[in-house]
Amino acid sequence: MEGGFPAADPYNARLDRGNCLFDRRHALVFSSLAALPFHGTFTGHQLIEGWQLNGFWSVRTGIPFHAGDGFDQPGEGAVFYNPRPNLKPGRTANNIEVGRLDQWFDPTAFSLPPVGELGNEGRNILFGPHFWNVDFSALKDTAISERLKLQFRAEFFNVLNHANWGQPSAGIFVQTPGGGGTLNPVAGRITTLAGGSTMRQIQFALKFVF
Repeated sequence: MEGGFPAADPYNARLDRGNCLFDRRHALVFSSLAALPFHGTFTGHQLIEGWQLNGFWSVRTGIPFHAGDGFDQPGEGAVFYNPRPNLKPGRTANNIEVGRLDQWFDPTAFSLPPVGELGNEGRNILFGPHFWNVDFSALKDTAISERLKLQFRAEFFNVLNHANWGQPSAGIFVQTPGGGGTLNPVAGRITTLAGGSTMRQIQFALKFVF
């Protein structure tokens, strides 16, 4: 069991061999801090000295996932279990990835197994959209006396206003009477933002240090 999902077949663990749910194949984090070298005793020097700039950039590859039947076609009865369909002959994870928001992967590459049977698709053979984000902040310390200081902060989250997209709809079929299914019209589409992703946010703060 991984991430709360039961094994497809408890007597054949090989069916669930694949990428882990927390697999982030590539990740890069870059942070920077720069104190601006402005000093002096000229008129207005307090306006330009004491500034510090900070930047934080993170990027990582997408989250692994697999397509699902969309309902309990095998009849295993697990409420939160989404069994996998068949991958049609000659189709692989590489050539079914399309990479557009309206079709991240090709749902026609899959077929619905017969009632009571498990599909042959591997677990987590697909990867969702990558994630990248840039945060920026600027702060200024202004000395009031030897012991007292006023700090101004301006913080910009997702400063480039980049949209990080969520996972595509992975349910391939919609159940029909008699044990069959029709193609889900939203299968393979991305309609949400990634968890924790927001549009640009800006906040200002003043802190009195003593």
